[in-house]
Amino acid sequence: MSNRFTQYILIAMVLGIVMGTLIFNYMPDSRVELAGDINLIAMLFLRLIKMIIAPLVFATLVGGIAHMGSGAKLGRIFAKTMGWFVSASFVSLLLGLVMVNLLQPGANFPGAMPWEGGQKVWHDSIFVLPKPQGRWLTGFKLPHPIAYGVCASAPEGVLCAGGSDAHQDFREVFLLSWKNGKIEIRNFPPLPQMPIRL
Repeated sequence: MSNRFTQYILIAMVLGIVMGTLIFNYMPDSRVELAGDINLIAMLFLRLIKMIIAPLVFATLVGGIAHMGSGAKLGRIFAKTMGWFVSASFVSLLLGLVMVNLLQPGANFPGAMPWEGGQKVWHDSIFVLPKPQGRWLTGFKLPHPIAYGVCASAPEGVLCAGGSDAHQDFREVFLLSWKNGKIEIRNFPPLPQMPIRL
């Protein structure tokens, strides 16, 4: 039974790839709507799984502890669990640090690395997605190139605060709104002046 179930899963994965390829290549006009409809089924399946996980884990833990029989055995299992948890956390953090130092994500030195004389590039482009299943719109600009600011979603748009470029830190706070096919920028009072630079 388990082998047949595994075969069903593999067949479903292959059929999904084939179906996605056919829709992408032969139905370009309606592929966005079809993807949205299929995504509804996928989200329903994932939420059902999430709904089952919590009671399943709770029942497994309660049943396992109830069948331990002695506190010494429970203590050994707790020690092993903590050991695996700490070891896995250490390995994942170490792997993350190695990959960050090797790949330099977000550094944005397209020409060469800084130690090779490369210059960091700062951007001012804005990308807009009017509808979840729509297309990204380009050609919109920030007041100036900026990075390392804080952005937060708001009912009216995206609130941006602070940031910097290669020469200065910015205190400005502004709201980006999408109205009538255009980006509107609404300014707010600036951030307070810091007595020292961090």
